[in-house]
Amino acid sequence: MSEKCDGKKFGFHGLVVVVAAAAALAMAVGVATGKPGFMRHHGPWGHGKNMTQEDLADFSEFAVKRFSRHIDATDQQRGALQKQVDAVIPKMMDLHKRKDAVRQKVIAALAQEKVDRAALESARQEAAALANEASGLIMETALAASEILTPEQRKELVAHLEMTHGS
Repeated sequence: MSEKCDGKKFGFHGLVVVVAAAAALAMAVGVATGKPGFMRHHGPWGHGKNMTQEDLADFSEFAVKRFSRHIDATDQQRGALQKQVDAVIPKMMDLHKRKDAVRQKVIAALAQEKVDRAALESARQEAAALANEASGLIMETALAASEILTPEQRKELVAHLEMTHGS
């Protein structure tokens, strides 16, 4: 580890903040860009199409394996981490469907001859509540994962996140 990032600077709280911010940003960007479907991206599981729950499960398996390599997780830890991720996928898919419903409300409000400010504000509040709910799910999952990992593995994770995503 470098002198700049010895894993002690932010610790687990840094990981929680990173994950929460990413979750909230992802939900907000999804509403703002108006793209339907979960995690539209150009990758081996996306190619610009809407990801199904099965696609997301496949992607999560890949991601957990990759993540596990970075922290030298045991097979038992990797299995426990995958179980945590698998448990949250249906909940996130439900949140995403609800986010799409909010998106449709925004479109309908903007399509009116006179924009309905109250409807837009209501949709904004719904979107904020969904982002809050999503970040809560992400935090619960991150906390559950932290109980699976050793303190040294959490330090390695934080160092990797700082290296790849900036501090």
